[in-house]
Amino acid sequence: PVVTPVSVYCSVISEKLLAFSRLSNFEKQKFQELSDTRLQKYKNDFIEAAETFDLEWELLAAVAFQESQWNPKARSATQYGGAQYLSELRQMVEYGTSSGDKTAFVLAAYNLGMTNVKNAVDQINGNPSKVTWLELEEHLIQLKSSMDTDRYSRGQQTVDFVERVRDYYYLLLSQNCSD
Repeated sequence: PVVTPVSVYCSVISEKLLAFSRLSNFEKQKFQELSDTRLQKYKNDFIEAAETFDLEWELLAAVAFQESQWNPKARSATQYGGAQYLSELRQMVEYGTSSGDKTAFVLAAYNLGMTNVKNAVDQINGNPSKVTWLELEEHLIQLKSSMDTDRYSRGQQTVDFVERVRDYYYLLLSQNCSD
């Protein structure tokens, strides 16, 4: 039998993730370009912060890319791209039926605030511990506030944030795939 190297599978996975991503072609191109250059300068910082706060460095890097495209001049009040805050949210979030769902809820809470996510979950019928990300996503898109416009809501902004971060996260994971 022919043995196919893992790198071939990694390449296929990466191509599929790019193809199914909700990211625009511009976003994908920018991410790839900066992954090859800027990320390499800060990867060890993400790894260190991830170890400190018991998170995956790829998740921290994905959030940081969404927030600043790894711009070293951008500053977060919480430092490390919010690593400590993400870690605290991960401990607090009890929603989601899978690890992917839980990560989405954590990201939503990071973007929208834990209280707002809790209130949204409480408005969804059923058992809060069994609410899925897709249910919350649908609910957030339908929510309207006085600060929203006809075309864009705060809930939609949170959904977009979560989906972009997840796409960047999965792309980073696929980049780490190797023999």
